[in-house]
Amino acid sequence: MSKNPDSRELKYTILKNELMAYIKKEKLENGDKLLTVREIMKKYRASQATVTRTFELLESENIIERHHGDGIYLKSLKKNEILSIGVILPDSENTYFNSFLNQLFYCKENNLININIKISANDYSRERQAADELIKQGIQGLIIIFEPGLTNLKYFEKIDAARFPVISISRNLQNSRLNYIVPDNYQAGVLAAEYLLSQSCTSLLYLGNKKMRKIDERFTGFRDTLQKKGHDFSGKNFFLSESGNSFTDGYNAFRRAMNRAGRIDGLMAFHDIYAAGAYKFCYQNGIKVPGQIKIIGCDNLSFTEFFSPGITTIDYNIRLMAESALKMLLAKIKGEKISSIVLPVKLIKRETA
Repeated sequence: MSKNPDSRELKYTILKNELMAYIKKEKLENGDKLLTVREIMKKYRASQATVTRTFELLESENIIERHHGDGIYLKSLKKNEILSIGVILPDSENTYFNSFLNQLFYCKENNLININIKISANDYSRERQAADELIKQGIQGLIIIFEPGLTNLKYFEKIDAARFPVISISRNLQNSRLNYIVPDNYQAGVLAAEYLLSQSCTSLLYLGNKKMRKIDERFTGFRDTLQKKGHDFSGKNFFLSESGNSFTDGYNAFRRAMNRAGRIDGLMAFHDIYAAGAYKFCYQNGIKVPGQIKIIGCDNLSFTEFFSPGITTIDYNIRLMAESALKMLLAKIKGEKISSIVLPVKLIKRETA
């Protein structure tokens, strides 16, 4: 059975990117001789057919020319070539993802980098399709925030192992070969729980996202801390937004939680937007914040500082995450060995708790 043509094209593109990285690393210039077919086959463990097809791609782009009987030479290598990277996000309306993207664009200003963005819409098939399209467009590395199910993890491990650099954001992938950068989500839950307990809260609620239920380390840190301190934490203390990540979702989920749980005097929300939605419910129903209930969000999105009252939150240092992700990817493109990073988080005290 013949291989999928898309799979073959992907191999050619990956090898092409590898050769361009080699040219840059060795500081080759126009007129310099390139590696032979045999040398490339050995160095990159590629078949002769793959190398030949890759040379055809480079020749069609006027990058190389073949001197029959004398080898392959660089023909028209552009100076200060712009690096092209891809970013795959699961959601175009998520404020956290948009903040990360804004910071990424800010960080790239000092580099000749073009950023291509694709949205997977939390769909694993669209996520894989987005990666294939980006690679065929000639990107040299990829930053991805996975859809919650991690369905394509093995696929991305495979292309990363084929020397196409991939960096994962916001998910702890300890058992994966992929490099990742992630905030300490578990510690975020610990900090929120400890602070609410220090404020004499006794009936606590965690407002989470249904899609993230199985992998929500913020919730795990929150629950574990309460249980270690001897506080009961049953199902009624954990409530999920049934749909999305909007203010309305946070408002409606908190309304249902209050109807079910009764008295609540301390809340940790999965993110700041849920926290703002919960506050609006309290305001409309005469529940004093922080007098009767204390609210803590997560992410320290820009609006939390100017919201009235200011939202107490966990700072995830989105700028540092974007900066570190870009540095990691650029190092990986250069062939350097890198390590995954877990970023520290901190509590930002404002008026809601």
